[in-house]
Amino acid sequence: LGSIFYAGAKMGRILQIASVLSGLHFHCHALSHSEHLELEEKVSSSRIQAIVRSDGKTEVQLSRTVSDGLPADIDAWGKQMELRMQQEEKEPDFMAAQDVSNSIRMVLGIPSCPGDDKVRDIIRNTWAKRPGVCLMNGITPKAPDADLFLVDRPCTATIVFFVGRGEDATPRLEGDVLTLAVPDGKICYGQRIDKKENPNEQRNFFSLTRKVYQFFKYSSENFGSWATHIARVDEDYFPAMHKIVPEIIKLDASGNSRMYLGRMMSSHHCWTRFEEIVKDPNTLENFCVYGQFYALSVKLLQDLVTPNGQQYWGLGDENVLHHPDIEDRDVGRTISRFVKQEKARILTFSPEQEKTAFPGMIG
Repeated sequence: LGSIFYAGAKMGRILQIASVLSGLHFHCHALSHSEHLELEEKVSSSRIQAIVRSDGKTEVQLSRTVSDGLPADIDAWGKQMELRMQQEEKEPDFMAAQDVSNSIRMVLGIPSCPGDDKVRDIIRNTWAKRPGVCLMNGITPKAPDADLFLVDRPCTATIVFFVGRGEDATPRLEGDVLTLAVPDGKICYGQRIDKKENPNEQRNFFSLTRKVYQFFKYSSENFGSWATHIARVDEDYFPAMHKIVPEIIKLDASGNSRMYLGRMMSSHHCWTRFEEIVKDPNTLENFCVYGQFYALSVKLLQDLVTPNGQQYWGLGDENVLHHPDIEDRDVGRTISRFVKQEKARILTFSPEQEKTAFPGMIG
């Protein structure tokens, strides 16, 4: 294969991409309406990959930008996580997240399912052991910061898994697992099955927005006295904390600003930065980041989960807690709505910081 070119995944930019990629020839044909919709859905969650072969011909492929979820073979995935840990340990800045002289204290919330015991064990035994990262381990929720270090090393980031056990459940923290009163699937891995075709599917993605909201609300009320940021991390994502934490410090070492941190989406009208949104509060554009990893400062989170903050999650049919779309988009649109209504200033990573903090995450 020759050169590999990556281009943004917005449907309206495909022809623009074609004009700037030197030497590439795109051959188009008329699409039916159904074919167009199918292509648009593929492009919206993908990245155009144009490959120039050795014979001079061009192949255009779509590579996924979003996580496809955990595979059915959890043991094989666990070995990949172990290998990734070994590779990162060799990086010269691997110890960067252990510097607790800064004020950053993050809670890393990982949405999990009740039956994901093996998945949680793999995380506990791989990247949860990296410098500066600890398991929640039953820390008293409202303990002062000094009591946060009830483990064998200082913590910049503390992991907690959150699971739903039905709307009648009592929210409780047991070790590093937080139970929430929301519906959930039995397991969060394996082949994704269409819910309409198989109503007994084990994964419940419909309730994910509500589940994340309940985690945010619990975290604000119980961890907000010592945490500066609350993050949401996919089970199958391996965060490079030694790269993420230094970039947060560059924005605000105190952690007291409103922050929404992650890698900006390149689809679904979620690609407009807040600086532009503030200029035109009536715009339909939003700023969203991918769900593999994103963090909100506690200062911003508290604006969104108070009784007054309910309005930002949408009204009527637009309320994403009752009529959800995809969770990371729902959160991004909620924060964008807050910015439009309040003209609030929210710090985000620059494009350069996004690339540094999330290597390998295509945006």
